[in-house]
Amino acid sequence: MINVSLDNVLLNPNSHRIRSQVESHVNADQLQREPFSESAQDFIADILREFDGFQSLVDSLHESSQLEPGIITAEGVLINANNRAVALRDLNEKYIRVGVLPEEATTQEITELEARLQLAKDYKQDYTFTNELLFIQEQIDAGMSYEDLAILLGKAQSRRPAHLRKGVADIEQSLRILQHIREVQEMSGKAIKLTFFDPHQSALVEADSAYQALREQDPAQARRVRDGRMAGVLVGVTYRNLRNWDSDHFLRDYVEPQFDHGDLLTAIDSSSIAGDGQDAGDGLDIFEETGQEDRPVDPSRMLAAAAQRYGADDEATVGGITKRELFDGLHERFTQAAEEKGLDLRDERRKLRPIDLVVDARKKVSRAREALKNAQTERGFDRGKFGYEIRRLRKELDSLAEAGGLDG
Repeated sequence: MINVSLDNVLLNPNSHRIRSQVESHVNADQLQREPFSESAQDFIADILREFDGFQSLVDSLHESSQLEPGIITAEGVLINANNRAVALRDLNEKYIRVGVLPEEATTQEITELEARLQLAKDYKQDYTFTNELLFIQEQIDAGMSYEDLAILLGKAQSRRPAHLRKGVADIEQSLRILQHIREVQEMSGKAIKLTFFDPHQSALVEADSAYQALREQDPAQARRVRDGRMAGVLVGVTYRNLRNWDSDHFLRDYVEPQFDHGDLLTAIDSSSIAGDGQDAGDGLDIFEETGQEDRPVDPSRMLAAAAQRYGADDEATVGGITKRELFDGLHERFTQAAEEKGLDLRDERRKLRPIDLVVDARKKVSRAREALKNAQTERGFDRGKFGYEIRRLRKELDSLAEAGGLDG
């Protein structure tokens, strides 16, 4: 380990902790062209300062100085400790303690080292959702097996078949979600930044799970469910409300009644989707219309409408309504549909509640009968108290039957 001047280390523009933020940055082109220029390095430092916990790191280093060394390449690029380098600079420190990798270290070796350092469960800061998606895609593209990547990221606890199956399934889901995100970004003309999706991990994971549950038997319905959920994400519907969109039943009985044939539906219908002359490319084809029913409210068009207008000014008018009116209208209708389904489910649960309780009581009586066989052979069994409770139970049953109109 050696002490290196902070003036001589370079912040890593390819760190998988900030890849999503770099891609989404307003100066992304410059960061890609000249990542080690002074201005680009300043942009990276600003990105790192925005992470939760950065100020706590500064305070910790102020009190205890640097306890853990970082790792740099022979060229001076930090593999980890980028946050620490920025924090130390902010504290006007002169040096950072690091270990230097040998010149012959390969890109893949460096990547795996970074993953072990940055993605370890006991590490102070995890990757953001989209940064992990990018890392997974990069490693698969580089030829790493799904099983090895699952082990590396801790998604498989061991190489036992059951653990590997679960880990591989997580990797496959991450790849599907990233492809879905990329397709939506393309629809928006790249107006939707990758970092937009970081707070929506639960909604995207659940949308993919719902899609997978339906795709074998009814791929068209599966697309409608997923497109509807993604449209909800874009307009700000909570993931708890989006959970209600689990089938065409929700679309038919709850979403469609929220729409009339006014300007909002006209604006949605005017949106182009893949299958209307656009090339969706290979992959999931989430906007493909082949085999879909001609529904009065098309989730693929709702998603297209939201995505294509995402980068517009709030008051920009397309299809007779402003972007704000479109987004507010979709948000209001999706939320109202979810709330109405919630009310219906609560009503249904209220109807079933007495039956469920009687079923539970019957099962307990059955268990009591089995327990009685053993209890009666034990000294001290209180037969009188048992008989008293049986009489009370019969009285409650008679009262329940009478309340339900079953007496006689």
